[in-house]
Amino acid sequence: MAFKHCRVALTENPRYANAMVNMGLIYRNQNAGLDAQKMFQAANEADPRNIGAIVNLGALEFEKSNFENAAIRFLDALEIKQDDEEALCNLALALKKTSYTEYAQMAFEEAVNVSPGNTFIL
Repeated sequence: MAFKHCRVALTENPRYANAMVNMGLIYRNQNAGLDAQKMFQAANEADPRNIGAIVNLGALEFEKSNFENAAIRFLDALEIKQDDEEALCNLALALKKTSYTEYAQMAFEEAVNVSPGNTFIL
């Protein structure tokens, strides 16, 4: 049903980045990683400032153990929205898997400052 609504939205506006992100999330939930990546990339091309597209591209990099590439994506998202808690938390998790652990700690602290009640971050 949700997929159908996204298709309708894209028929009406083929550059509707949020619909593309939602379709990518559906694909990702169905373990169709390549299709999800294509949708997130299309959303990013349609709207380079779409945080959802950028963060989800970073999450796919993280899942492939490309932690430095994932961190770069999350940093790209934070350039657009400095207080995006999802990007901050994911940045911290990605950096934790690299040699930049001191920066991971800083990212975790910033994420807690942005969203002190977020139990996932804690």
